[in-house]
Amino acid sequence: GAADDDGERAIRDHILAAPTGERPGLLLDHLRRRIARIIVTDPTAISPERSVMQLGMDSLMVVELIRALNRDLQLTLYPGEIFESPSIEALAEYLLAEVKRATGGAMIARGGNGSSPPAEMVEGAAVRPRLPSRPLVLPEQRNPPAVFLLSSPRSGSTLLRVMLAGHPELFCPPELHLLPFDRLGAWNARLDRSYLGEGLQRAVMELMKLDAEQSKALLDEWVAQDLPIHQVYRRLQTLAGQRILVDKSPSYAAELATLERAELIFEEPRYIHLVRHPLAVIDSFVRNRMEKLFAAPDVDPVGVAEQVWTEANSNTIDFLRELDPARHHRVRYEELVTDPERVMRELCAFLGVSFVPELLAPYQGNRMADGIHAASLPIGDPNFHNHGGIDPALADAWRRVKLARRLGGAARRLAQEIGYEVEVPDAAAASATVRDSRAPLSFSQQRLYFLEQLEPGAATYILPAVLRVKGTLELEALERSVRGILERHEVLRTMLVTQDGHPFQEVLALDEFALPIENLEEVPEETREEAVRQRVSELLHRPFELDRDLKLRAHLLRLEEREHLLVVAMHHIASDGSSVEIFLRELTALYEAFAAGNPSPLPALPFQYADFAERQRQQLQGTLLENQLAYWREQLADLPVLDLPTDRPRPPVQTHRGNSRSWVASAPLIDRLKRLSQQENVTLYMTLLAAFKLLLSRLSGQEEVVVGSPIAGRNQEGTERLIGFFLNNLVLRTDLSGDPSFSELLARVRETTLAAYANQEIPFEKLLEELKPPRDLSRTPLFQVMFNMVPGG
Repeated sequence: GAADDDGERAIRDHILAAPTGERPGLLLDHLRRRIARIIVTDPTAISPERSVMQLGMDSLMVVELIRALNRDLQLTLYPGEIFESPSIEALAEYLLAEVKRATGGAMIARGGNGSSPPAEMVEGAAVRPRLPSRPLVLPEQRNPPAVFLLSSPRSGSTLLRVMLAGHPELFCPPELHLLPFDRLGAWNARLDRSYLGEGLQRAVMELMKLDAEQSKALLDEWVAQDLPIHQVYRRLQTLAGQRILVDKSPSYAAELATLERAELIFEEPRYIHLVRHPLAVIDSFVRNRMEKLFAAPDVDPVGVAEQVWTEANSNTIDFLRELDPARHHRVRYEELVTDPERVMRELCAFLGVSFVPELLAPYQGNRMADGIHAASLPIGDPNFHNHGGIDPALADAWRRVKLARRLGGAARRLAQEIGYEVEVPDAAAASATVRDSRAPLSFSQQRLYFLEQLEPGAATYILPAVLRVKGTLELEALERSVRGILERHEVLRTMLVTQDGHPFQEVLALDEFALPIENLEEVPEETREEAVRQRVSELLHRPFELDRDLKLRAHLLRLEEREHLLVVAMHHIASDGSSVEIFLRELTALYEAFAAGNPSPLPALPFQYADFAERQRQQLQGTLLENQLAYWREQLADLPVLDLPTDRPRPPVQTHRGNSRSWVASAPLIDRLKRLSQQENVTLYMTLLAAFKLLLSRLSGQEEVVVGSPIAGRNQEGTERLIGFFLNNLVLRTDLSGDPSFSELLARVRETTLAAYANQEIPFEKLLEELKPPRDLSRTPLFQVMFNMVPGG
């Protein structure tokens, strides 16, 4: 059930909080439970001495295991790491070492001794296949022109590919990895049982409208025929019709000889060279553990990343230098995310196609950003779906990267040639806003502050976290850990004060902090659990005074000598759901370090929440504000109120009393919904939203339905590490008049959703301020029902 899965996802923190000697057993038990759930057996039947292959797990099952472990352990894992472990016990030991490495400090600062890895090390990369020894099989007549998107790995090529996939005149599948091979048999032998080989299958699924099984059977036929690669390309181009094939595979730039093959197979192909700052690429490479795609053990990830960036871009520049300049075009990632419309218009002019607005909405519609199965890993960047839009803050990600050594001479010279500065200024100085001692509230804080004044003392806006700790507890380490988080995140020690009737944030120094400890050991055992529940409820319902209280309260209940409860309450004005996860993650890391006598392992924050709030107000003005407000004024004019039938009169003032109902959708049903979404060129979110709106329309008898939908609001680089209130809401209005078919309804929902996401910069609170909807204490403004889809939830 969902509750069991939520418990499993807390395993990383549970393992790290356990004594060192107990951790291997805990992770092994967890791994056996995860595998047992996938192959439908009892965990006790999983022998630790057997490997995943001996247990009968196929590649799809391994991908399902990877998805679960990625969530549980907060790692980016690859199929090879699972298949290559000789036993489940060995896999558990390996994963534990990787978790400790990931939480033991910033890998980016390790950097080794500054030397680059030997060339043969890079030859082992799964993303860099060796060129075949046989001569390339050439076509009698060259294939029609194609476009190649060239870059080093981690340069943002997935984002650019998915943006281009929104153009009706282009066919932009996930990476095909075809060009280095002469025949499909060699391609299959190299990439078999690797998700890197799924791009070609996904392209066939899209072009021929086949499912995973049908497309695999067709590819098996092609492999059995050992088709020359130029014929595989020709078939894709024929199936794509008038659309231009765009092949994005970062592996191509690793070998100059691979790039030269494109000239032999295609008639005057064109090339897009995507470049990104080397420090940002290296940081992303290391954080995503891409060195695990290399066969050589114990490589220096920073050295490998530097070499890969240098060689890929050097090869591309040398190759393109010999071609007609009209056949190649350079795109800087930093400009792509800060000025996407200009960059895409220039790129469209280079490709000879017209500009369309869909290019700027990469997260909407069918862009082949999924896997070949519902349970498959996404093809391409594993982090692509962690964002909800194009994030301009990523342009400055390189400024916050600090290596333990300077880049090598070749990398520095190449960066200078491309036009990148490689001497990194101080991260805090580059990222944090210089602000007054009293900073404005963010728009989200401003509305919550207003609601708090209407209903002072209510527990509605308190976010709870209760941790049960068994075993020996280091009280001093725990107290230091809580204090460390309060010191680290200014928003938790921010007082909201008024000046001339306007609220402001005022950050206070943390002079004293003591963790309150309450002993419940003397409570009789038969009544202790009830007493504990009552005390926890009291602590979590205690109101905050926003002008004087810390926005985080922690209280320790001692139940027995080796059992404690840590009760944590955070006010929503300084936190959200993601903030609670950040708190728990940092508390675990700090406690483990302090208990072992070590300093804090947490890297410095690039900026604080008050910096975000001030920057938000600075950016939301002028043309951006007016253009988006114009959309919302038109979209929300004469907004209907959803009037659902109820069995009781609506109270004159809204209460928060309610109930919940749950229902679990089966995996086959989800698969059918995903196939329907692909057929209709919409996302699964849009399909479910359309069904939900149809239900509300039938229940209410209304032809217009308005629903709110939350978005994380953490698109800016660095906000994913901050505690704070970032959540935003979108208002989605759909017209269901005229008795539309479900396909027609999907098209309407798609249009509305795309437009809303294109105008999502305005916070919901700013909308209320500008639109001034009629006040009704019995209902929430603008929408009365919310729809939320949580990935992996």
